[in-house]
Amino acid sequence: MESIARVSELAQRFLIERPKELERPSGLVQRRTARLDGPKFVQMCVLGWMNNASASYSQLNHVVASLDLHVRNQAIEERFGPASSELLRHLLEEATGQLLQGQAVETPLFEHFAGGVFLQDGSVVSLPTELSTSWRGSGGPSGANESGVRIQGRWEMRCGGLHGLWMQDARRWERQGPAIDSPYPEDSLRIVDTAYLSYADMRAASQSRRFWITGVKADMLFSDQQGRLWNLTEWLRSLPADEQVVEVWVRAGKREQVPVRLIALRLPEEVVRRRKKRAKREVERRPREPWRPALWSTSQARAGPPATKAGQEAPQGECEQTAAGGVAAGADQRRWPCALGSTSCGPDALALANRTALEAVETGRQDRHVEERQAATDLDRVVC
Repeated sequence: MESIARVSELAQRFLIERPKELERPSGLVQRRTARLDGPKFVQMCVLGWMNNASASYSQLNHVVASLDLHVRNQAIEERFGPASSELLRHLLEEATGQLLQGQAVETPLFEHFAGGVFLQDGSVVSLPTELSTSWRGSGGPSGANESGVRIQGRWEMRCGGLHGLWMQDARRWERQGPAIDSPYPEDSLRIVDTAYLSYADMRAASQSRRFWITGVKADMLFSDQQGRLWNLTEWLRSLPADEQVVEVWVRAGKREQVPVRLIALRLPEEVVRRRKKRAKREVERRPREPWRPALWSTSQARAGPPATKAGQEAPQGECEQTAAGGVAAGADQRRWPCALGSTSCGPDALALANRTALEAVETGRQDRHVEERQAATDLDRVVC
């Protein structure tokens, strides 16, 4: 009964009282005699879109009529704009700050964390381009993501309570904004992904009795108890095949050297096989860069090697491909093409060598990516 009374109190506040207080500061209503005022507009949006997320003006008008108000569809259309967006945004941010939770769950695992056990994560929602002035997107090719919002939430796992919901531009990083600035209680535990914790954050949180658990990046460097510097992938490969659980204290970071406990659990073979197949499919679906048949044109090859200054002014893509091709083919292509071999000389041979080099480099990249993904799936990893 207390929960029902609490929900009723919040509905009264956010559907009637707060919309009335915010209608004029937000610019939604200019006159006190306005019929479609703040409370009725908010109730129309909330109740109408709860029933039908794609409700038209006519369908929203039916909701307004149920509130004993009769207006034209044009009046509803005119209410939508920057002012109504500002009003609804304020209400949403305030409403999500109201904590609704049940009775605490008695779990022995959580008893060590009197401050709470929190799970925090976020997601990006794409929005129509017309909202790009209010919610800036992450960009992308051809302006595909001009508008978007990043939503982050913090969930307390013992009582099932939402302790925060924050919105910001999609182009902003996860480690920026109020979701990061809002502190955790002392003697609490947070469970987050790697984007939320830097090495400095790990050290500061541990020293202030704000504990954490996060995943491990495949390229993480750490020192073992003997002082040897390891790459995570190499360390996983060095473990005995019959070792199922590993728990060691290490110092994370090449320079930071943050004391952390590294826990690794070996996955079943069937799970490892599925993850390897998925990693391979992801690499195969990845679009390849357009292939260039030769780094020099025929006229350039006949005229001889380009001058050093011209080579420095070449586009970045060509410089990168020339360097990669030179390494793969075993010859410095800034020299005369005959350096590739006495029996393979001339522009045709150079084009073939460049093509082979580029294909070898691309194949090598894919093989390394699959190899890293496969090594990372051998053990399920957690740092705490």
